[in-house]
Amino acid sequence: MLDRREDSWRIAKFRYVAKGMGGKTYRGTTEAISEAALIQQLREQELFLVESKNLTKVRGYKKLKAKQLAAFCRELSTLLSGRTDEIQSGNLSGSGCGDDREDRGCGRKHHDSPD
Repeated sequence: MLDRREDSWRIAKFRYVAKGMGGKTYRGTTEAISEAALIQQLREQELFLVESKNLTKVRGYKKLKAKQLAAFCRELSTLLSGRTDEIQSGNLSGSGCGDDREDRGCGRKHHDSPD
């Protein structure tokens, strides 16, 4: 039977911020088995860990390239510009007060209602 914790021994990559004895800040990336091992490595260099992030566990998000971001912005702009009339009228969902003369329960003042 396989042990489900077999990945626990793998070396992880950490991004860290540490301080030296003189107060100087050091930033970097290094590999360690755990955060405790990272702390030990930094102590051997006479550094004290301030902050660390396990980069091996971080997944799912990638930075977009400039061309990809531009294409996304154009598509989003096109999508939103098609909904401009609905946004201005307050009728985003297709329900509510699409026609002032027919829908009396929306709470808006209707043009042909007797006041």
